[in-house]
Amino acid sequence: MPPHSDDHTGKNLQLARRVAPQQTRYHPIVRETFAGLESARRRMPDTFSNYAAWLGR
Repeated sequence: MPPHSDDHTGKNLQLARRVAPQQTRYHPIVRETFAGLESARRRMPDTFSNYAAWLGR
């Protein structure tokens, strides 16, 4: 798997959420990264959809 795959990025977003949830939720780069992943995926796994709900999207 390439180091910057969507799956790898998603895992890093989940890690950031566990480590610093408040900072992660409101950080503009996190929101931008998530928006890019969201638009790139037609079929999202449940964990990705749950992250969207947690961000308030």
